[in-house]
Amino acid sequence: MRCEVAREALSARLDGERPQVLAQQVDAHLESCRGCRTWLIGAAVQSRRLSSIEPGEGPDLVDKIMASLEQQSPTYHRSMRWLRSRYRRWGLIGVGVFQVAIATAQISGIDFGMVSSHMHGAMSGEHLMHESTAWLLALGLAMIAAGVWPATAIGVAAITGVYSVALLSYVVVDAFAGEVTATRIASHMPLLLGLVFALLVAREQMRTRRPHTSGKDAGDRDWPSEAPGGRRRHLWPINRTAPHPTAASTTTGRRLATPAQRRWLAMTASSDDEAVTELALAAARGNERALEAFIKATQQDVWRFVTYLSDAGTADDLAQETFLRAIGAIERFSGRSSARTWLLAIARRVVADHIRHAQSRPRTAAGADPDHFLGGDRHARGFEDVVEVTALIANLTTEQREALLLTQLLGLPYADAAAVCGCPVGTIRSRVARARDALLADMEREDLTG
Repeated sequence: MRCEVAREALSARLDGERPQVLAQQVDAHLESCRGCRTWLIGAAVQSRRLSSIEPGEGPDLVDKIMASLEQQSPTYHRSMRWLRSRYRRWGLIGVGVFQVAIATAQISGIDFGMVSSHMHGAMSGEHLMHESTAWLLALGLAMIAAGVWPATAIGVAAITGVYSVALLSYVVVDAFAGEVTATRIASHMPLLLGLVFALLVAREQMRTRRPHTSGKDAGDRDWPSEAPGGRRRHLWPINRTAPHPTAASTTTGRRLATPAQRRWLAMTASSDDEAVTELALAAARGNERALEAFIKATQQDVWRFVTYLSDAGTADDLAQETFLRAIGAIERFSGRSSARTWLLAIARRVVADHIRHAQSRPRTAAGADPDHFLGGDRHARGFEDVVEVTALIANLTTEQREALLLTQLLGLPYADAAAVCGCPVGTIRSRVARARDALLADMEREDLTG
C-alpha cells in the first residue's frame, strides 16, 4: 500500500468517516512505515490544536438582512411571494369551492346534462341527482378543509384518487354507449384538478413532516428566537462489525486516549440539520418568523465560511449577500438536501463571484492587502482566532481550504461537504488528507527555519 493511500484512510478515520480501504491493510502498512506513524501523530496533534482554539463569533446580521429584504421587496412582491409559496393549498381550496358551487347549482335545479334515468327502473333520476349533489358537496368541503389544514390532505387525496379512477372508468364506458353528455363530462374536470392539488399538498406535508413535528402545521408554529447551541459531531462507525468504533483497528493504541474535539467551532445554530431544514421549508411557505429563525440559526456558519475563504473585511457583506440570494431562491428549496448544505453551497458561489470580481479590478500591490484585512470590523470575540486560522490555511489550495473548512471547522460530514463543493465524497476525502499533509509540511519547514 502506498503511503498516500494509507494517509488518506487514516485522515478519514480521524474524522470518523469510513475509508475506502480495509482497516487491516492500513494497520499492516502502519506497522511497517515509520513515516506514516509520524504523520498520524502529527495529524492528531493538529486536530487537537484546532480543537483548542476558542470559537469566535461573527456579528448578528439578522436585522440587516431583514432590512435589506424590506427595501428590495415591497409589500406587493412580498404578498405575491406568500401566495406563490402556498399556491397548492389555495388551488385546493379554490377547487373545493368550485365543487361546492356545482353542488349548490344542482340543488337549485341545474342538472349539468344528466340523462333522465328512465332505464333505471324504479330508481328515480332525481334521487341520483341528489346522491351526486351530496357527494360533490362533501368532496368540495373536504378539499377546502385540506387546504386549510394540510395534515388532512393525504386522506382527501386517497379518497379523491380512488373516486376519480372509478368515475373515469364509468365515464369511458358510458361515453361509448352514448349515455353521458359532454356537459356532464366537463363537470367532472374540476375533480381531476382537485386531485392534482390534493396530491401536491399531501406531498409537501409528507416532505416537511419530522419526528418531532406535532399536528400543528410547521409553518404556523411559534419558532424560538434563538436556536440552541451545540457541537456537530461525526458519527463513528469505521467498521460495521466492530462493537465499538475504537475496537475496529489496532491503530487505537496509537491514538490519544481521548479523541480530539475536531469540531472546534461551536455552532450557534442547532446541530440538528432536520430542524434547520424545517425552518427553511417553513420560510419557503412564506413564514417570516421561520425565515428570521433560519437566518439566526445559520448565520455563524456562513460568516465563518466566507471569512476563511476571503477575508474578515468583506465577510459581513458576503454573508449578507449569501442570505439575500438564498431568500430569493428559497421558494424553490424542496428539502432534498439539508438546508445548511444548500446555504453553504450558495456561500461558496458568492465567494467565488467576489474573488473573480476582485481579480478583475486593478491592484495597487500584488497579493492580499493586510491593511484591508485588519481594517475590517474587528469583532470583540474571536478576531485573533480568525487571524490564526487564516494564517494556518493560507498556503492551501482553494479546493483544500474549502474541504478543510467544511469538514474540520464547520463539522460537516464528508457527504455534505461533497454536496457543497459539487464533487464526489472520495474527492473530499482526498482533499482533506492532502490539506493535512500540506499543513504538516508547513509546520516542518517552520521548525527547520526557526
